[in-house]
Amino acid sequence: LQVTAVDWISQYTDVIEMNVAENWQFENETFDLAFDAFCFKHLISMEERKIYIQELARTLKKSGYFALSLSDMTDGYYSQFFVKDAKEKNLILDPGNQIESILYTYDEVI
Repeated sequence: LQVTAVDWISQYTDVIEMNVAENWQFENETFDLAFDAFCFKHLISMEERKIYIQELARTLKKSGYFALSLSDMTDGYYSQFFVKDAKEKNLILDPGNQIESILYTYDEVI
């Protein structure tokens, strides 16, 4: 049995609030790991997504890892909330918080 884990230690962790659809304040190849938990799906415009991907690629080290977690088209909860006649494909509106997001297929993410 082998376990690989990350300890969350507040003295070594900084929380930074920023708009990920704008240029990031970090140097090139800063991060060993980037983890996106349901952030990318809220970038509605192609321009926002383009900036996010460019900045992620720029700031992640060449040997770094990126983990992405999001809902897809087959999600049993979110797939019922598609916005009819939306300009953006696969747009949903969460009825609980009125926040828009995109449901992707596997092929669109890979």
